[in-house]
Amino acid sequence: FTISFAAEGRYLNRPPIAAFEIEGVDAELNEEGCPGTTKDNPPIAIANTPEGLSVTFHSSSWDPDGLFPPGTNPKRPRVDIAFEQWARSGAEGLRPVGSGRTLGPILFETGREHQLLLWISDRQGAEGRKFCHFQVMAPS
Repeated sequence: FTISFAAEGRYLNRPPIAAFEIEGVDAELNEEGCPGTTKDNPPIAIANTPEGLSVTFHSSSWDPDGLFPPGTNPKRPRVDIAFEQWARSGAEGLRPVGSGRTLGPILFETGREHQLLLWISDRQGAEGRKFCHFQVMAPS
């Protein structure tokens, strides 16, 4: 038997890509874009204050289906992103700590393991998530 198939079409809705950057602080990021180095488990982030790591996160999320105005072609269109929610670990698990494109400054205490989640959705309901797990240690 020989089977061949040819088709044309387009994606109905691909999920957005959740991504973020750290603003205004020279913090070490691993290859996943999370605070800390990946040589340790969990990754270790070095505190930048006596209390821990204080950082502001900025969403650089984008949607591969994002529509943009005629004549423009941004590298990563954001116009289709409808919702951005931030959560971090607490005593009862992950809890919301903010919404929108920017979070912070937020303090991650020294000596503890932390989790951070950026959850996004587009206007058609597709979702993307970026999750980080790291521990903050005092500088040596």
